[in-house]
Amino acid sequence: MRPQHPTARIPPIGESFFLKLCPRIVFNPDDKGLTPGMYMPLDYWRLVEADDGLKGPKGGRQIRYRNVGRYLDNTQFVILVANAWVGTTISQSALLEAVVREVIASGRTVAIAVKTDTALDTPAADDPL
Repeated sequence: MRPQHPTARIPPIGESFFLKLCPRIVFNPDDKGLTPGMYMPLDYWRLVEADDGLKGPKGGRQIRYRNVGRYLDNTQFVILVANAWVGTTISQSALLEAVVREVIASGRTVAIAVKTDTALDTPAADDPL
């Protein structure tokens, strides 16, 4: 395993977003454990996805435990969440809890996602550098 981007760090509290990459598995809805996988901060993922050393024969990225360098496993990520280093604030959690309880009570399932306006993050072609 080669170290990848050894200077990368977890962003400041409140600015971090984590991705979890999971191997292809057979879904078992009765399994209460966490799916195995690699957690990485979004900033680190951006470094990984731009790394030409991970290009496969068809041009895509081949991300594996042995070649990605650094990642957090389930245990490490759970410790961060359990100790409130990452996660929602109390008010965010209360809002989400109310929504999730309402949806579950209706007999439906719930998935929560956030969409931002990428136009605000992308400079116009004529913007000076």
